[in-house]
Amino acid sequence: MVDSYLYDNMANPAMYNFYTQAYPNAADYNLLTDGPDVQGMYSVYQEGIYLDYRYYETRYEDAVMGTGNAGDYNWSTTVAFPFGYGDSYTTFEYSDFNVTESADAFNVTLKVTNTGSTYSGKETVQLYFQSPYTDYDKANGIEKASAELCGFAKTDILAPGASETVNITVNKSELRTYDANNAKTYIVDAGDYYFTAATDAHNAVNNILAAKGYTVENTDGRMTADGDVALTYKWTNAALDSTTYATSET
Repeated sequence: MVDSYLYDNMANPAMYNFYTQAYPNAADYNLLTDGPDVQGMYSVYQEGIYLDYRYYETRYEDAVMGTGNAGDYNWSTTVAFPFGYGDSYTTFEYSDFNVTESADAFNVTLKVTNTGSTYSGKETVQLYFQSPYTDYDKANGIEKASAELCGFAKTDILAPGASETVNITVNKSELRTYDANNAKTYIVDAGDYYFTAATDAHNAVNNILAAKGYTVENTDGRMTADGDVALTYKWTNAALDSTTYATSET
């Protein structure tokens, strides 16, 4: 799915971020301000980066870790189907996750096996990353999500028991974020970056939480499921970089 599906759409904070206003001169032009054919009203809407899974999964991670301002957020009663969710007549297993770094990219390989006994099928592997949310970011109003989709790959049709290794390349420029208040350009923060292969955005965050040492048990059940550390990779950027990927590619 290319969207998150909620049990109650009113749980989406964007639903509270609209308001309608009548044009001041609507009456002068006999514009309707009520009913199905309204003409004299306009809506105002604003947004940041925390839309769809970037909101639900970031608030979820904050709730698990006890950071941010997550309150008593309960992901399981909010999200019915997470971003990236898909269904199949068979089941798949991921293994042999490997990441190699080059000068300007990361190359990811992953083995996918059809573990079902009856049906053939195709699997779409999703790759997510998380960038560090640093004191510099907080001081300069930079927003970060707990997971961002950065690549995907589809297998061929796999018969029961068959496997295929997929490849995904992620340019390092994908890790940058825009610093509007200080550097006034794109930056790559210092700190730890996590990559993970997952079936959806929620499993991606659980994998990253597992890589940080969190489990269902040691979070008193705040995690919805234990993640898979074997499907994660950590890359550390030693110093903030405001030059290498400062401008957009042409």
